[in-house]
Amino acid sequence: MNFLKSLTIAVLAISSFSITSQTQLHQHNGFVRCATVEYDQIRRSQHPEIGTKLEFEAWISQEIRQFKQQKSNNRLPVLTIPVVVHVIHNGDAVGSGENISTAQVLSQIQVLNEDYRKMLNSPGYNTNPVGADVEIEFCMAVVDPNGNATNGVDRVNLGQVSWAQSGIEATLKPQTIWDPTQYLNIWTCRFGGSASSLLGYAQFPDASGLSGMPSSGGAANTDGVIINYNAFGTSAVDDGTFNLNPTYNLGRTVTHEVGHWLGLRHIWGDGPCGQDDFCNDTPLASAANYGCPTGTSSCGSVDMIENYMDYTDDACMNIFTEDQKTRIRTVLNSSPRRASLVTSTVCSSNNAPPVCSFAPSTTSVVAGNSVNFTDGSTGSPTSWSWNFDNTSLGGVTPSTSTVQNPTGITYSTVGTYQVQFSATNANGTCTSNTTINVVLSSGCDTLDNFVATDSLAIYASNQASQGSPFGYIAGWNNYGDISKAEYYSGYSPYTHVTGMDVYFSGVYDGGNGATVDFNIWSQSAGKPSTILGTATASLLQLDNALSNVSGQGVLHVTFPSVVNVGGSPFYCGITMNGFNSNDSLGIVTSTIHTPTNSGWEQWSDNTWHAYDEQASWNINLTHYMTPYVTDMPVSGTITATPNSICAGSAITFNATGVNANAYSWYFPSADNENTTGASTTATYSSPGNYTAYLYIDGTCDGSYT
Repeated sequence: MNFLKSLTIAVLAISSFSITSQTQLHQHNGFVRCATVEYDQIRRSQHPEIGTKLEFEAWISQEIRQFKQQKSNNRLPVLTIPVVVHVIHNGDAVGSGENISTAQVLSQIQVLNEDYRKMLNSPGYNTNPVGADVEIEFCMAVVDPNGNATNGVDRVNLGQVSWAQSGIEATLKPQTIWDPTQYLNIWTCRFGGSASSLLGYAQFPDASGLSGMPSSGGAANTDGVIINYNAFGTSAVDDGTFNLNPTYNLGRTVTHEVGHWLGLRHIWGDGPCGQDDFCNDTPLASAANYGCPTGTSSCGSVDMIENYMDYTDDACMNIFTEDQKTRIRTVLNSSPRRASLVTSTVCSSNNAPPVCSFAPSTTSVVAGNSVNFTDGSTGSPTSWSWNFDNTSLGGVTPSTSTVQNPTGITYSTVGTYQVQFSATNANGTCTSNTTINVVLSSGCDTLDNFVATDSLAIYASNQASQGSPFGYIAGWNNYGDISKAEYYSGYSPYTHVTGMDVYFSGVYDGGNGATVDFNIWSQSAGKPSTILGTATASLLQLDNALSNVSGQGVLHVTFPSVVNVGGSPFYCGITMNGFNSNDSLGIVTSTIHTPTNSGWEQWSDNTWHAYDEQASWNINLTHYMTPYVTDMPVSGTITATPNSICAGSAITFNATGVNANAYSWYFPSADNENTTGASTTATYSSPGNYTAYLYIDGTCDGSYT
């Protein structure tokens, strides 16, 4: 697995960093697990009126004693905390980059409920004698601060790629926060600057106005939890849209940070054995634990590495203790902005209308073709209304519908159409609009991420720590990379890929039987996902094709059948199969004019990474991979008359092609095995069952078999 790739002999090092010059954050495997304590130190140093941690502990210990005296042996009531998740991005499409999908958001709420309720048959369940059901549940808000319906996901484009801690506290949180007395505010974003490796942090609860605490508390407009976008949610229910890092991918970063937000401290007390987390049933520990070091002992006892407030991997965590529960419930009973949450009504949908959401199968269609629409509204609508031609341009069949998910809406006339959608339940109606662009057929084209002034180059892999380095960054190399791919989007009105050009360099077949797949991948969670179409060649074939030009040149491949990409973002590229150290293959690239994240690679562990990631090559590369696209895909049908004959008789075959240029027939075991033309005959002299094959050559370099 490639954790760091290098272009030079020197091995790049990832240095640790600090939020301020006085506060050092600790990395493990390139990540800072949590910065809540460090952030709290900064907050208290900047605002002395907040008071010290010892003052807070003196107050809460008194509140805990009172809480225990008031609590009977009966079970505590289950408390519900309303949540709003602010998804901060810079214009990414939903499900891409930092603009994580709604399904990924909801998966995190599921994890919180499993962990805080110690839910049976879930990863949050444990049989530890001190393991506690905290009896807290989390719900997505359905009413926003203005009284409007919401699904609890607040998507905000702040026009900035990444955020350092100073910008988060001064700008991101204050500009987007919802009333913290009614909502638990959780933000997701891409951390940047000195916080680029951080997974998340939280603001501890305030006790302003209570005995033992100063009258002025911390800022309400920063209260909540903020998480790196790819540590939010769980891969356990990934529907293909999630964007998660491979280690912290089960949602426990949020469980940990919400624990801080509810008053819990790190289980080792943020110090050596003499420090405490103020929970008697959590064993003392000398430091944080990482990975899942079962049986680790310090301070004379076995560390509780499975506790959510340690730094172990997500899969290792599964326990809050009874004393941690008491501490949490005391905060919810006494701390002002926490206590008000349990009586908040923003999760009640009794008076909320639906929240409209819908998706067309495409937003650009060639005249004469159709579009399907899918309702994604929340709030349990009971009726729907669609107007597919809201500005009355004409040429739409049908122009209206009342079904939930209408299909086959045909646009016959060129123009820009407004679609209006309404959904209704007993509490009201929501409305949403989108546009459909109807265009004339454009025929064929090629896509590329180059401009005429770009300089082309081939970059060699060079990493001494990997043994004898060999190969190419964009190609086969000593890291064992599997695939290389180029990202394309915004190619309307084209809908299909017929083939691709690849500019190869250094192609050599070492006699190992290696093959190369030329692939088209769909996109999911901002990365290559499902292979939509493929064509395969042996490395020997590529070597032979380029032998007269010293293994370097542009080769074209046509897919056996045109690949439907439907106007959605896709990736074209190659997969290298069965390569060995004496095989060679490189792809020509450019770093001069490069769209961000256009070049991607699949590592030996099957994970995908953009070249500009710090853990990858940390450079911005564009591959010379040029897909051929069309909105005139070739297709066809065959008829045979008759389809049962006596030996020695002939069958007439007729082909009907769409966007067809030529027809080639293959009749195995017939008297005439190969013929051409839209209509032909074949004679079979021997009895038997036979298969006929038709190859249609498309007008735009495509084929159909």
